[in-house]
Amino acid sequence: MRRGACPSLAAPMASGDGLIARMALPEGLSPGQLAGLAAAATRYGNGLVEVTARGSLQVRGLRPETAGGFADTLAGLRILPAEGPPVLTGPLAGLDPEEIADPRPLAAALRRFDGVLLPKVSAVVDGGGALHLDAVPADLRLRATPKGWVVAVGGAAAAARVIGRYPVAEDAVAAGLAVLARLSAAGVRARDLDIGPAAGLPMRDPACPVGRFALVDGIGRGVALAFGKVEATALAALAGAVEGAAAIRPAPGRAVIAVGLSDAADRRLVAAAERLGLVTDPGDARLRVVACAGAPACGAALLPTRAIAGRLAGRVALPAGARLHLSGCPKRCAQPAGPAVTLVGTPGGPMVTGEGTTVAAALGARLLEEARA
Repeated sequence: MRRGACPSLAAPMASGDGLIARMALPEGLSPGQLAGLAAAATRYGNGLVEVTARGSLQVRGLRPETAGGFADTLAGLRILPAEGPPVLTGPLAGLDPEEIADPRPLAAALRRFDGVLLPKVSAVVDGGGALHLDAVPADLRLRATPKGWVVAVGGAAAAARVIGRYPVAEDAVAAGLAVLARLSAAGVRARDLDIGPAAGLPMRDPACPVGRFALVDGIGRGVALAFGKVEATALAALAGAVEGAAAIRPAPGRAVIAVGLSDAADRRLVAAAERLGLVTDPGDARLRVVACAGAPACGAALLPTRAIAGRLAGRVALPAGARLHLSGCPKRCAQPAGPAVTLVGTPGGPMVTGEGTTVAAALGARLLEEARA
């Protein structure tokens, strides 16, 4: 089941709890801007803020009569979402000393593509470093290597089909723009292109956005939102705790990373995040559970996925290397890359499946029990 358009600040999308506005903010927000956005989410929405699996920031519960005021308030705060096709760079782009190359100039060039693309067509420009983007699916992927840039199409890194290797960044951009032009002309996604068999990219060790990161200037500290959501009041409190940070950047993996911290500011951030119920430990069991918005937030959902996630995190034995995916309906939104045990709501009742893994009978029974509770 292929899903349609994506919400944006300019064109919010209806859901079960009102309108959703989604924003790509690759350079992040200042603490003051984050606090202002949190206040606007409470004033104009339902006070619920999310970070998506791809690292976009999302505000829920807007209404037709409040969406314009929300957008105007963000404009007054100079919160300006990236324009053009969705092009994702890593949350430490330009700041990570281990990065092979700065992906931001290449991403900016791809965003200038002015053709018409299907709503969910996206690109990734991966400069490497601690928080690479191997697990993030994309129609177009540019990946830095010590010998230049690799260009590939379709899926996460392991499934992407390599179409060229370019020592010069400008040539990689030209190849990427040619792919976008081809997708635009045909009106298709990259998975529909007839490219033929081609080797995927080698997968690196999984990248976790939670923890401390040494940067070119200062410290980065990543904390995750439990199951991808946070109350706006808690987000405002977090913004107050990181006053003086250079920026707070949303990150793939439903996290935010404060960059440009001192040691003292880093300690304050961790203490505040723990008080607010955010995930500060990369070993936290909540990171192994991925849930869509679920009922009642999503009108299509047949399961209260996030309530179930709170009951199950750390309390079920998952197969090694697998995550638990809770999907409120058969569209399977928020499907993670890699092995997963999925509990999905269907019109005929909940069901359990395994993607790349085997589901033990006891685990399946426990999941179905929770879904029917």
